[in-house]
Amino acid sequence: MVVLRDGDYMKQVVSYIERNMGRGYNVDQIRFTLLQHGYSRAAIERGMKIYNQMHPPMAEPVKNEALAVSEPVAEPVVEEKKGFFSRMFGFFSK
Repeated sequence: MVVLRDGDYMKQVVSYIERNMGRGYNVDQIRFTLLQHGYSRAAIERGMKIYNQMHPPMAEPVKNEALAVSEPVAEPVVEEKKGFFSRMFGFFSK
């Protein structure tokens, strides 16, 4: 567990990441904005690592339900294409 002190440089980065992840921004948008505000790539990556330690990703629940099919799937109808000469001159028509 990482302990972040008040006024610490990393605490500012991690709190910014927490706020904006909660608002729905994705990781790339947050990285880009932090870079634009002068934070180093190393500080951003370390902040992301600390954030991921503090907030592990939630696992998706496993569904054991079988997929129900209400109607059989119809095969697509494929039309036979005519050749060049058949289209231009009507030769070799079937």
